[in-house]
Amino acid sequence: MKIAAVAIVLLFALLSGCSYGPKGMSSDAYLATKKAAVAIRTLNDHALDSAFVYSPLLVDAERAIGEISAAAQKEQDRNAFFQSKKCVSAIADERKHATDGDPDPELIKLSAAVAAGELAELESFVRDRNP
Repeated sequence: MKIAAVAIVLLFALLSGCSYGPKGMSSDAYLATKKAAVAIRTLNDHALDSAFVYSPLLVDAERAIGEISAAAQKEQDRNAFFQSKKCVSAIADERKHATDGDPDPELIKLSAAVAAGELAELESFVRDRNP
């Protein structure tokens, strides 16, 4: 009986060590998502800057997103990948609305709120790390 209990505890410890973050991601995808979240946060912070600043940051974010895709092993990993794509799309929409010939301040504000919400959701994938 004691051996079975020890085996169950050991098995649980081994299995819980394979998941990272509150969403239970694989190790490589977790690290790639952390990197992507930082790159996307930087992109968002500079979304309304000149094209000279924006373009390299967009390339960095897209590259980091590609790393999530390459590392994805679990459904949670793929969810992080799709969420990161949604973030970049929302930031691009914000930039598009801000650089239109006749920008609408309310539309820009709404786009910025959507981008912030998408980014917060992405960051929830890497907020905490399980032991």
